[in-house]
Amino acid sequence: MENGRSEPMRTKAGILRRAICLAVLLMMSAGALVPASADQEVRFKNFNAIMKYIQENSPSDLDIGSVKLKPADLEKIADALPEGGKLRFSTRWCGTVISDTDELIDLNGDATVVRVSDLEILIRLVPGVKKIILSAHRNLSNDQMIPVIEKYPEIEFVWLINLGGAYRLASDVSAYSTNKTEDEGHRLKSEELDVLKYAKNLKALDLGHSAITSLDFLKGMDLEFLILSDNRITDISILAEMPHLQYLELFRNNITDISPLAACTELIDLNLVITKVTDLTPLDACTKLERLWMATYKQTTIPDAANLEHFKSTHPECDVKMDLGHPTGDGWRDHPRYAFYRNSFKKRVWTPFSEMDSKYRMND
Repeated sequence: MENGRSEPMRTKAGILRRAICLAVLLMMSAGALVPASADQEVRFKNFNAIMKYIQENSPSDLDIGSVKLKPADLEKIADALPEGGKLRFSTRWCGTVISDTDELIDLNGDATVVRVSDLEILIRLVPGVKKIILSAHRNLSNDQMIPVIEKYPEIEFVWLINLGGAYRLASDVSAYSTNKTEDEGHRLKSEELDVLKYAKNLKALDLGHSAITSLDFLKGMDLEFLILSDNRITDISILAEMPHLQYLELFRNNITDISPLAACTELIDLNLVITKVTDLTPLDACTKLERLWMATYKQTTIPDAANLEHFKSTHPECDVKMDLGHPTGDGWRDHPRYAFYRNSFKKRVWTPFSEMDSKYRMND
């Protein structure tokens, strides 16, 4: 005997210890492969490893952790789960990390091609998503996006609206200008502009030098700034639905009746050069008017002396120009307010005139 133990006893004790260690190792190994609960994450290296695990274990609630997968691969994994099974994931795709619990998915991170099928998969696998941003992806046309938008009205899609030609705008902008001159580029038609109804944040819009005949596309908008100069417009009835309109250019249109402007009581700047307007009395309610440009320049009909005198008496502080050599002559666009508006168009973010800072204000 040695230390009170016999040789057979020492041998049995060693065997027992080895057996216990082996059992522990087997339990740990099994635990790494099969989660004890839905909250325990299984680590996978790739798509094939996940599909093999599902085939062998048929989990009803699977957390694949962080694995770089495309939407189509995620869909295959979700479809491979038993009926009613839940897939938990975090993947990097399109330059951003996407998880099954996201409320916002921003796909503008890189130039990865996004298809409508990708969007539908993400909506299915991320049931709480409220907003999807993909305005950097020019491959998605109006015809592709509109059905998706109408199918999922509870989700806000920020996408790239195509107005025709080279004119595009993100659906979340609040200020947009074609920046078009008279002789350049495609002249937008009314029917091409119907898609603007999906730009629900618009407050300022410049569609000058186009081929617009109908303003029906403005239905539902509440604009503060609007340029429709050099078009083919005869009816401005819809402007009566824009009580917060402050700046309006209508020069070079076949307009005779401005009675809808009686509802635009916040108007400050109004340009009616080269129109056929002869009656200014609808503007009686527009007591905030600071500038009215009309002019005899290429204008066959103008208000008579009595009508013009009535306007001046009801708007004694308004600057009225009737003798111009150009529709925007005599400083129309030299006003600091115009520079402020143009800055908003450059940023595509509208800032109300009431928030105009001192650098844009006229000197006393």
